[in-house]
Amino acid sequence: MIVQGNRRRLDLGRLNGRHFLIMTSVGFDAEIVHAVHAGRKGGHVRHTSYIGPLLKSLWRFRPETLRVTVDDSPQVYETQFLVVANLPSYALNLGLVPTANGHDGLLHARLFTPHTAAGLIRSFVQIVRGTHEQSPDIIRLSGRRFQIESDTPVPLQADGDPAGMTPATLSVESHAVEFIVP
Repeated sequence: MIVQGNRRRLDLGRLNGRHFLIMTSVGFDAEIVHAVHAGRKGGHVRHTSYIGPLLKSLWRFRPETLRVTVDDSPQVYETQFLVVANLPSYALNLGLVPTANGHDGLLHARLFTPHTAAGLIRSFVQIVRGTHEQSPDIIRLSGRRFQIESDTPVPLQADGDPAGMTPATLSVESHAVEFIVP
């Protein structure tokens, strides 16, 4: 593979100055990532590591309102949980943001508005089934720059690692990283 030298350039995302390749999230998902890492006692993080923090976060679910702007547009979108992706798949190979492709010079977002834990579960079921793209409850956005604000700090994560709290600025660097691919 390396000898053949097949190379591919991909876009690279930035979250508050920190690079990410796959995706970043704000809200519920990021809260779980923060909890998993805070409780980590060394060793590998396994899928089962997320069960306790997931259940605890569902039980305590009190969504904060996030205000999102794209590419300095005056339009402000309100949501409780969002994912901004550079590539289409995330944990468990979920096609969370299927329009993301990593080489179009854009970030692609999905804004979820689950006002209750039941709404959050409904959104998750739609994601697993692959029907969330047709849901009128999900806002789909694409752009080169996203600003995210909230009245109280809300967790951020990037590529599965804690990445601080809101406010957040996300941007994309076109074709910034080169990979050798099969």
